[in-house]
Amino acid sequence: MDPQMGLVFMVTLYCAARMGAGIRAILFNIPGTAGAAATPQDGYPMAKQGKRQQALAISFVASALGGLLTTINALPAMPLLARTGSYVHSVEMIVVMLFGVLLIASIAAQGMLKGLVAGFFGLMIGAIGTDVVYATPAAPSGF
Repeated sequence: MDPQMGLVFMVTLYCAARMGAGIRAILFNIPGTAGAAATPQDGYPMAKQGKRQQALAISFVASALGGLLTTINALPAMPLLARTGSYVHSVEMIVVMLFGVLLIASIAAQGMLKGLVAGFFGLMIGAIGTDVVYATPAAPSGF
């Protein structure tokens, strides 16, 4: 399979999984993904009232329109993002990682120190292993 067809196949699987998560959320009150977390609040009561088909149709149309509009809006920005991504090196990666750790620490419910420790522990766990494509150490900081 050529790469373009593989990419289309992967995107289709992703969209189908996101759309399928709404089915469980509506019929069984169990969201399948984080994106379907709000769906049971409206969909499940509709299903209990006997409006299953209407709730599923609304979910499918909303999912399809959301994906289509997002794709249409994101496509013009892709070349700019690709060019910008080539300028990101190890220093910028470290800044982004430290920003993430500080964000974790600032919203940690049990204190900033525990949030900092948890964030740095997550960075250490993420640096274990090797990159599956290039067989280099997984630490993305350039060390």
